[in-house]
Amino acid sequence: LASQFPAQAQELGADVLEVWNHQLRWMRSGATPSPRSQVQRERPEERVALARQLAQQLGTSGVEAEPKRIGAAYRLASLGDPELASELLGHALLSDHEEVRRAATYGLVALGLASTAVLLRAAGSQDKWVRRAGVYGLGDAAQLTGEVLEVLEEKLRSDPSVYVRAVAAGSVGCLGRRAATSGTGSHLLGRCMQILLASLRREHNRPAMDAAQRKMIKFVRPTDDCDVCEGSAVREPLGLEAHFAGRFERGRSAVREHALWAVVILCSQGASRFWQGLGS
Repeated sequence: LASQFPAQAQELGADVLEVWNHQLRWMRSGATPSPRSQVQRERPEERVALARQLAQQLGTSGVEAEPKRIGAAYRLASLGDPELASELLGHALLSDHEEVRRAATYGLVALGLASTAVLLRAAGSQDKWVRRAGVYGLGDAAQLTGEVLEVLEEKLRSDPSVYVRAVAAGSVGCLGRRAATSGTGSHLLGRCMQILLASLRREHNRPAMDAAQRKMIKFVRPTDDCDVCEGSAVREPLGLEAHFAGRFERGRSAVREHALWAVVILCSQGASRFWQGLGS
């Protein structure tokens, strides 16, 4: 973008420009970023110093620092040193601040396969928000392998947090979609479908956040004592409450909705890709 719009690029700055470059690259190919030309010309010690500076910038909290955080994460991903970038981004993933974890997750996803080990460790964290970030990142960055699928299956089956289970369901679908397209790991597509169908049978509906906490949706707290989804499922049309009374339960399941979405993703790739191994 900088070569096409030099004046605008200078005005935007390196961080916002890197965000735009990432989005453009993702829309065109989804490929892992190549090292930036400026970084390629730097000496190793200069590259390490820049990485440390970007890591410090990534750790900045506050709404106004969002462009700088995300820009720093993407710039780390395109640093040309995947090992160093994954180390620094993985450290940021352990932050107590959600906005820092989110930016670090974006950077790890942009880094691609090189971030798999860091994301697997995050998926085993004691902190449910770190686990959720790790599980999400695996769905977007990893390849469908037995090890990755085993971790996601375990999270979807038995993680105590509805937030983690819901994201795990979506990640199984995303991994399966990429495997169907690339062929890598396609022998596990039937297993992906089995895992998702088992989740649909196992999970149950619960009251939504606003109903369970008796608050407007903007004031609810993210807890595992109620469902994640907003809204109390189906509401009776105004003036016809008596007619529809008792016909619908006021509950829903974020895990079921994510699992069903993932099933649709897999089915869109063609039934022949995953029917073997499903049994009856």
